[in-house]
Amino acid sequence: MTYAAKALAAARAYGLDIPAEVDEADQLQHAVHAAANTNPPEPPGLPTRARDLAPVLTAHGEDVRAHHAAQQAAITMRTPADQRLTHAVRDAVPAWINHLSRDYDTTIKQFASKARGVPDEAHEDRLAHLNPKQFGDWQTARKHAHTLDTIVRVRDTLARAAGEGGTQDKALFVAARLPDPPDDPSNWPDIAAHITTWRDRRADPVQRWAALTASPLTLTLAPVGAPLERAQAREQWRDNYINRNKPKRRK
Repeated sequence: MTYAAKALAAARAYGLDIPAEVDEADQLQHAVHAAANTNPPEPPGLPTRARDLAPVLTAHGEDVRAHHAAQQAAITMRTPADQRLTHAVRDAVPAWINHLSRDYDTTIKQFASKARGVPDEAHEDRLAHLNPKQFGDWQTARKHAHTLDTIVRVRDTLARAAGEGGTQDKALFVAARLPDPPDDPSNWPDIAAHITTWRDRRADPVQRWAALTASPLTLTLAPVGAPLERAQAREQWRDNYINRNKPKRRK
């Protein structure tokens, strides 16, 4: 399945509006590929009379030639049809991600409001000590955390159809961005600790998203191409901190 096909499937599964141009390109692509993969006509049955054989064979030959000509034409159309769908999906991606961004902003607020009521020591496998309100907040926070994971995952699938590649900690930099690297990077250890928590709590969505909402990072869904820029900002923060704290050489 191509990136465009995966993106279209993800957009439909999420419930995003599909532009008419994308729908038409998708239907055309399916029709072209179906025509390119049709089977030739079945051979005719044996006629009753000998004099009927020649017309039967002639008609079948015409059917076979027509099928072959149509199939070859469809085969030549496969690449243009694929390209049309790729371009139509790519054009639709920014609007789709804008829709996801609005859902993301709303869900982040909903998650943060419930996560505040969940103790730091509450983990997926350690919930027995929670009182009823805390457990209720944890359940709701978990639902919102799974929604956030879905938004990040769908956004990544869409962005790949627009030509976006991968980068280290991509999910993190889809979900959040660091402040611009300052002249004084003394806050880097705190930022790095939150990034480490995000990685370490991969299996615990509530704790992972709670660490991110409590961090100095700004939680905003990345537009196409932004995760790489955000990852580069992380490298700049780290390099600035290392350079600032290098031992000075004695003269």
